[in-house]
Amino acid sequence: MFSFGLQGAPRRFPALPRAAWFFHASPENHLSLRNDLPGNGFLAQSFSSPAIPSFLLALGALAVPLLLSRTLTKWIRALGSKIIREDGTLLAVDPTEWHDYKLAWHPGRVEYFQDGAPVAETTISPSGPLGLVIWIDNQFAAFTPAGKIGAGSLANPSPSWMEIADLELH
Repeated sequence: MFSFGLQGAPRRFPALPRAAWFFHASPENHLSLRNDLPGNGFLAQSFSSPAIPSFLLALGALAVPLLLSRTLTKWIRALGSKIIREDGTLLAVDPTEWHDYKLAWHPGRVEYFQDGAPVAETTISPSGPLGLVIWIDNQFAAFTPAGKIGAGSLANPSPSWMEIADLELH
């Protein structure tokens, strides 16, 4: 996100993604820059990006008009996939049932566990420090292999909630 801090909003400077997460991405999402990885569904996913100064990333706003060309958009996406390292696994999960999730972050790898069983492991490990975020999200973002870009929010036709028990951080 990028924000000048107008109307009380916090000032945020652009940053490339550094995350390790379990994430359910709706069909409208496409969260992978790589063509060989899933872009939506219930994902165990990791992103690692170089620390590029925010003012240099802000200059990327000058490239926004290039996104009007599908050919250039595909090229920008391919370039992004070279800069932002990622790995992801699509998991078969019923989100209406209780599950135990464990994410073990190490400087050289990330391990993902569901209900005590390993479900993914990757050497794509974001540099720390990392934080913890738990939320239900009705927003989507997509940057598809076809060069289509989209973002927005989705209506929630029924009440949703998340229950968390026995949260441990080490």
